[in-house]
Amino acid sequence: MKPLFFRAVPDDPFYGPRSILWQPREMTEAPAFRHLTAGRRENRYALLINPFYPKDQHASYGKHVLTPSLALTSVAAATPEHWRVRYWDENLLQGPIPIEPLPAVVGITVHLTFATRAYELADWLRSLGCMVVLGGLHVLSCPDEAAEHADALA
Repeated sequence: MKPLFFRAVPDDPFYGPRSILWQPREMTEAPAFRHLTAGRRENRYALLINPFYPKDQHASYGKHVLTPSLALTSVAAATPEHWRVRYWDENLLQGPIPIEPLPAVVGITVHLTFATRAYELADWLRSLGCMVVLGGLHVLSCPDEAAEHADALA
């Protein structure tokens, strides 16, 4: 009869604590905000942002990058043609968020994993004069919390 479960033993090569692997700083720290004053705002320009989240060195790095947020790309596809739309994923390590010119509307997806970063971005962009719309699973679960950081919830 086969055992119903596998029990690790000290002689097992997979038993024990995981080693700490070196990671580049860009994989563990979010890009810094640019210190700007409110510049020229472009009407009919929407910026859609997938916020940064710190990477786990024991997880698959490529999984997220290969599967961008379908929600934000769906919003981009449904946006009227006379609007200019840009999708920005902070996890692709392309540097700071492009805010020159300032977008009229910023959409940010929010999940529990990176809710704090999403709220920091939302507060910063609102301080520059952008209208911020938050959406995603975390917003559906905690709308009162998210409403403090947005002009609208989706």
